[in-house]
Order: sequence, then structure tokens, then C-alpha cells
Amino acid sequence: MTEVKPLDILLVNIPRQDFYAPPAGIAQIKSAVEAAGFQAKCIDLNIDLYRRLEEQGKLDQMPLWADWALTNAQLELLREIYGPILDDWAALIASHNPTYLGISIFSNISVIDAKALIKRVRVLLPYVKIVVGGPGVKLNGQALLEGGYCDFYIAGEGELAIQALLRGENSFPGINSYAAEIPFLDRLPFPDYSDFNFSSYRSQSPSLVITGSRGCVRNCTFCNVRSTWKAFRFRTGKSLAAEMLHQHERHGTTNFNFSDNLVNGALHPFRDFCRELVEIRRSRDIAFRWSGHFIIRSKAAMPPSDFELMRDAGADTFWVGIESGSEAVRAHMKKMFSDADMDYTFEQCQRNGLRLQPMLFFGYPTETEADFRQTLDWIQRNRRYSESKTIVRLLIGATMSIEPGSPVDERREELKIRVDEQGQWYSELFPENTMDVRIERHRRALELAQSLNYPLIDRHSKSLSRVRDNILAHKIPAPENTDAAPQAGLVYRRSL
Repeated sequence: MTEVKPLDILLVNIPRQDFYAPPAGIAQIKSAVEAAGFQAKCIDLNIDLYRRLEEQGKLDQMPLWADWALTNAQLELLREIYGPILDDWAALIASHNPTYLGISIFSNISVIDAKALIKRVRVLLPYVKIVVGGPGVKLNGQALLEGGYCDFYIAGEGELAIQALLRGENSFPGINSYAAEIPFLDRLPFPDYSDFNFSSYRSQSPSLVITGSRGCVRNCTFCNVRSTWKAFRFRTGKSLAAEMLHQHERHGTTNFNFSDNLVNGALHPFRDFCRELVEIRRSRDIAFRWSGHFIIRSKAAMPPSDFELMRDAGADTFWVGIESGSEAVRAHMKKMFSDADMDYTFEQCQRNGLRLQPMLFFGYPTETEADFRQTLDWIQRNRRYSESKTIVRLLIGATMSIEPGSPVDERREELKIRVDEQGQWYSELFPENTMDVRIERHRRALELAQSLNYPLIDRHSKSLSRVRDNILAHKIPAPENTDAAPQAGLVYRRSL
């Protein structure tokens, strides 16, 4: 009889994230753990939540999992639906009886889910060692440790720290501290997706996440990526192509979505990657399709030949951060591209059959009414790319929130950013840019895009409407350790 080796670590992914593909984070950690000789298993509770709600006909309640501020009725409904699910998940975890339980926390709001789950797990497995990681741990790890929710946290890049933890090296950098950045990404093992049922996910064909770089070549003032990753590091084109082949051989997938902040952040390896895929298509007749976030560059930096190479390499759809139609606002944001650069990029994408998902948001601290009108002009002017199916979706984003660790956050005094009696930020330099105004600008942009028949992604209208309706209600304290803007007149869900 074959002896079953005890499970060293069970890795779980918790809500709420997208549902289109298996989670790359715990798949990457699993491969690192097993490369060090330990046994690991992954469970995606995020997709389990989606499928349970789908079976119960309650998918319309999914937004409750992504919102800090709820009405009392919404909070009670969330607890009613979620309580039995959390109980089931705790029992599932207990059935594996792992030595370590690793919980991936994607965002600040996921901390609430983590606490609710951990409380239940502690009852069933009082001796399991719990380690938390993921982006949501950066601001919350120490509090979770001090509150007894975890035995260890790993902030930052966890591949080396988790190996050390399982070896008993509890003082290794990154364990209950911030991990050092891994300089040579090509040396990491490929993510292990073998524990996931691909048919459970929402993508129309098997799709996987792939990471070509960490960090960002830009330092946009509204973004806090640089506070997480100080250095920009990238993999070689050969390594990326090898991972695609590896996953294709094991799972049959030909569709990949890059997790990178910018797929074209480093142009030389980006071109090498495209050439590798062109050669794979020629020599093996495998046509990969891939998508990701893309930065607009000038014609001098990315000539037409680059777009042709992307086309031949199977490039598909790209999210582009336009943010504002105002060059002055984008200059303050340090977006580093002009209207002419944008027009050139859109023209090249249309010519080469590359699809775009531009992203806008409203109420940057320096945005005036005149700046906003330029965003409306941008929506009007680029309608032709929607009609030609080059723009496949326009993301009408939220109002500006000030992210902890972002350059805007660090320049609060310079920008004279204050908080009003409703708990909303404003700048004394641009006092007309209030939360009321920002919400109204969101509405105006959305209505214009709808009137022009843009295909839209709008995830914020309902929550912004609640804020607008309650803006004059009583002020309530903001949640701890959150980048969410306070929303007056609503109930913050701190627990489940």
C-alpha cells in the first residue's frame, strides 16, 4: 500500500477577484513550494463562490462582495448568503488537514473575507499554522498577525520566503516583513495550474494568466505600484514563450492574459517575445493569443513594424490607460504621451486588427471643468474606433481615490488635499472638484458614451449613486487600512 504523504501546505484563493481564469498567485506559490520538495494543493474559493451563486440564481448579489459601503439591509443579506458558504469552506479546508494553510488576500476588502474564514478554520483546526500573502497583506499583514488571525504573513514576492518558512527558517526576509524583490524572474518555476478545473471559469476557451514583468517603467501619480515594486524587472522573450508551450502541452491552452502593469514596458524583450511566438506559429503551427495592459508610446519608440510584429505574434486585446482627455491632466499624472501619440497608436491598432479597451476615470485633483470637457471631446472624437470594433469596450472608471503610497498621497500638502465634513477629499487649489462634481462627471461621461453606442464596462454607477444619495447624511468613520474613499450615510462592513 502506497503511503500518502501529509499535505505540507494548502493554498486557498478567496473572494473577490475576476472569474475568467485560474488564479496565478497560488499557482505560482505551489510551483515554488514543490520545487523545494514540499507538497502543496490549491483551492480557488473565489470561483466556488461564483458557481454557488450562479446555481442559486443569486449572481445579482455578487457586487456585495466588492463594496465597502452597504446599507444595513445589504449587509444582512450578505451575511445570510455568505455564512453557510464560509462554514462549508472551513470544513473543506479541515478535510485536508494541512500543516500550513496559506491564504492569498488580493485586496484590502478581501481581509474581511479572510478574517471570517480564519475564525471558522481555527475552530476546526486549532493547530494549523496559517500564513497569509498577496497584495492585500501589504497594509494589513501586521494587524492580522497581532490580531491572532495568522501565525505568519509574507508581504511582497513570496516564492523564496514560503520555501524558507516550510523549512522552518522563520526569520527569513519576507516572513512577517517585506520580502526582497527577486532580481532574475527567469529562474522561477512556471506556475502549476494542475489543481484547477478550467471549465469552471468564465473565459470562452481555456485561458491562463502569465507574468512577463514585475514593477512598472512609469510612475503615474495616482498609482501606488512603485510603493510595492521599487524596481522594474522583466523576463526574456524565450522564457515567456517556453512557459506558453509548457502550459499548452499540459492544459491545451492557447489563450493568455498578462498580469503585467505594461506588456510593452521593456521594448527589446517585448520584441523578442513576439518573434519567438511568430517562430512557434511557423514551426509548430500553434497560434497563441495574448492580451494585457499596454502603454501608449510615440511613433519613434514603437514604429509601425512593432504593431505588425504584434499582429503576427497573435496579439489580441489591450487595456490602455487614457485616464483623461486633457493633455494637461495627463502631464500632471506623468502619463508621458500626447494626443498625437494616442491617435497614432489607435490608428496602428485598427490597421493591424488589435483590439483596445481604453480606461477613463474622473476627478483627478487638478481636473477642471475645461479638462473634463476635453474627456467628453475624446469620447466623441474616438467614436469611429468603436464603430470599427477596434475599441471593443470602454471602461468608464470610478472617481479618483487617493491610493496609499501613490505620489499624489505623498504630495498631499503640496496639492493642499483636505478631507471635508462628509469624509471626502478635495484640493484647496481646485475647490470646485468636490465629490459631488466628480460623481456628476462620471454620470455625464457615461451618458455620452451610451448615447454614442460604445460597448461599456461600468462597475461604479450603482455605488456612486448611493454615495450621491447619501452625501448629506451623517458622517461615519472610515474603515481601517483601506484605500476606499469614505462614503457618507452608509454602513461599512468590517466583519461577516
